Amino acid sequence: FRSCVVAMQRLPLELGIQIKWIAWSASWHAANKLGGCEKAAATDFQKLEQNFHTAEELASKANPGLSRHTLDDMREMAWGAAWHAAHQRIDGDTDAAEDYKTVFLSRSEFLSCSLEISKKLATNLKWMCWNAAWCAANFKKGLKNDSLKDKATFERHWRHTVGRVFRGVNLGGWLLLQRWMCSQAFLGLKEVEVPDEYSLCCVLSPGERTKHIDTWRNTWITRQDFEEIRNVGFDSVRIPFGFWCVEGIEAFGIDRGPFVGPCMQYIDNAVSWAKDTNISVILDLTGAPGFQSGEAWCGRRNPNWKPSDFDPSKTVEVLRNVAARYSNHDNVVGISVVSQPSNRISASNLVKFYRSAYAAIRGAGMRAHRVTIHFPIFQRSASEIFALGFPDRGMEDVMVDLDWQWSSDERVQGMTLRELSRHIKAGPGRPVTVDQVLAAGLEASVSAWNLQLPLSSDAFPIAREWARITHAQQEHAMHEHASSQMAALRKASGWSFWGWKTDPPLMPSCSARGAKARGWL
Repeated sequence: FRSCVVAMQRLPLELGIQIKWIAWSASWHAANKLGGCEKAAATDFQKLEQNFHTAEELASKANPGLSRHTLDDMREMAWGAAWHAAHQRIDGDTDAAEDYKTVFLSRSEFLSCSLEISKKLATNLKWMCWNAAWCAANFKKGLKNDSLKDKATFERHWRHTVGRVFRGVNLGGWLLLQRWMCSQAFLGLKEVEVPDEYSLCCVLSPGERTKHIDTWRNTWITRQDFEEIRNVGFDSVRIPFGFWCVEGIEAFGIDRGPFVGPCMQYIDNAVSWAKDTNISVILDLTGAPGFQSGEAWCGRRNPNWKPSDFDPSKTVEVLRNVAARYSNHDNVVGISVVSQPSNRISASNLVKFYRSAYAAIRGAGMRAHRVTIHFPIFQRSASEIFALGFPDRGMEDVMVDLDWQWSSDERVQGMTLRELSRHIKAGPGRPVTVDQVLAAGLEASVSAWNLQLPLSSDAFPIAREWARITHAQQEHAMHEHASSQMAALRKASGWSFWGWKTDPPLMPSCSARGAKARGWL
């Protein structure tokens, strides 16, 4: 009989949302009840009953389904955790707290032994309920910092229950050319003259540029790549693109310049291939109208760029357009509003843009709990953004995007290999850590990380060390470098390796395909 049972590995999204709110409502009911807020406690209990009733209906339609008995265990587990934390933290009744902890542990054990759900799913449900309970209890006791950490952990475990924690790769160099990773696309032209996609399009005639860029887009990423990405174990792709790829932007006075576009058919194909191969998609606006920095990764290197060049209102319209196009695609689970914005853009202007982008994306049909909106904090402190009250209360399903690139980090350039390993295991970002984001009650993703080391100059200790060790030792060092980063990334709600492949394929440190083949990942 056991061999015939297919245990549910993750909850269907709509059912998962109801289970999440069962845990949340139970936690706040208990905390408000013992905190003397009777009216709020009664409202929380009503929500709990409504959520459970909806969960029953959804569970009966799920395939495989969930029995009423299993749902009862989930509710009672949440109830036990809620009252345990509330008694422990708020009124100090340790006997009652222990009794409810026994309920929590017994129900979680029932779920762990259930034939209907996997042990992994049961474990994530258990800790989701536990952290929801302590979030509410700590908040009512005035321990807001602890409450925020509990909330972030609650959200992360919920993502695991519905399969929304991603381990992916960036499809870099495809819809926005980056010379360092796809040099053949630049036709042997000198980098000093043609450092980016903008200048490449400028030096080619209209006919030549269209033919060349279209050929590149048709061949650099294909369905075969998606099959390989899935087969080697990744479950997500992040698709960087420029504003010039998007249809209908002329209506908002957006000039594509020399770029070749629109070309949304390539993203359409990618979304379709991803669905066929069971891969989720995160869309990333890497090149914004006016450009968000003067760096080549935006599509145009411009040493004369200034913050006022960036056009947030037009960028919002691009995001609105993209969100409307993909709002009904279930496997499009995230959208990043912009990539690596310059720290010369003031925090207040950046936050104002983020708020407008959030409203536009949600208004275009990308609903919370279906699509996560990613907001980058790049080359600035988290406090600059958080001090402005962002994300706002009521913003749902948002994530802070971090960027890890060690070779250009001045701190790392002065380290040995062993020091770098210890540094990474401490959980750093540049300059924001995952722990800082969690401490603010938010979730973190790492949108770009790779295995590059500072080897470009003998002035760097790692470069000198590298020259002294054998090839076998170098391979081992790269494997350890990858393992250290992946261990540090476990606290994040997702990550995307940069990138999937490089051309020529001589940089496996920035190629997931190459790093996997070498045994580093």
